[in-house]
Amino acid sequence: MCKRKIPESREIDQNLIFLLNIDSLNLIFNIISIGLMVGSVLNLVGHFFWEDSLSSVLILSGILLFLGCFLQVLIRFKVREEIIVTFLIIISTLITPLFSLKYIEVGSLTVWAIPFILIIISLVFISPTMLFWVGLSALFTQIFVWVFAPPTPVVVVDDSDYILRIGFLVIALVAAYYINRLYVDKLKENAYYTKRIHELAYHDYLTDLPNRVLFSDRLNQAILSAKRTNENFAVIFLDLDDFKKVNDTLGHDQGDLLLKEIANKLTETLREEDTVSRYGGDEFLVLAQNISAEAIEELPRRIIESLERPFDLEGQSIYITASLGVSVYPVDGETVDQLIKSADIAMYKAKKNGKSQYVILSQV
Repeated sequence: MCKRKIPESREIDQNLIFLLNIDSLNLIFNIISIGLMVGSVLNLVGHFFWEDSLSSVLILSGILLFLGCFLQVLIRFKVREEIIVTFLIIISTLITPLFSLKYIEVGSLTVWAIPFILIIISLVFISPTMLFWVGLSALFTQIFVWVFAPPTPVVVVDDSDYILRIGFLVIALVAAYYINRLYVDKLKENAYYTKRIHELAYHDYLTDLPNRVLFSDRLNQAILSAKRTNENFAVIFLDLDDFKKVNDTLGHDQGDLLLKEIANKLTETLREEDTVSRYGGDEFLVLAQNISAEAIEELPRRIIESLERPFDLEGQSIYITASLGVSVYPVDGETVDQLIKSADIAMYKAKKNGKSQYVILSQV
């Protein structure tokens, strides 16, 4: 079967350990812990039926009780999940040989349900580590019992039975591994599409710049911050001059490629703390925070100069200019809509002055 491969970009956070959420995992941890403590009691009860030596019964019951209580301590004190998982792997690796060697004479058939239960539990982990150690423990325990355990008069178990047991274990482990991988791949795929949907909701599909929704949110945050700090910031509305001619003469594919190049150029020109957004079509918005009065003059001029250099589109040099309008908080507006509208008005005034111009509305 051809396995669908998820691109590297779809990889989920490597710190994610489980297929289930934390609440579900805590439930599983509690069930295992309680199961160990109940097993301790049942082992004591079994002493009266199978007449084992009291010392061996107490040792096994003590081990099970200790493991169950220790797991409860880890859960109650909210120890990191990675530590609990490591302890759980150790417990799961020890349980199969402990029970198998203890009850091989009185329950040689039923005792082999234990590793299958542990294999099922292993499926909830993204990493196959627990599945590996549980499987290795079960296989080596079965081989050890096959080679060294004395024949029992209660149940006749010959070589064919051991071969079948080992075969079933291998089949169960292989099936569990591939089922686990299917779940993990599906989880990664779902995580990718969830992330992609979020990106499309807040970023422009063509340039990957923040869209108007994300820009408005950042502008609103800037307004709230400026009210506390009494700092100024600027909004720049950029419109490309005669961009329609590029689409008409070179085609929309080349036009889209030019928009990507312009987006990259704006990102390179602006400071890291500034936000550049594709507002729509051939329009871009810039949010410049913590900016001085001198920088408000300098920034649009620097943007215009950066666009004056030709863009190389598949070996063809393309020249493009832009008209910029600048609004300043709080002089030109105190809300998101007011600041964007003011910058838009200033941009149209710049266009009336000719191509490759900028206008600061508060200076008009």
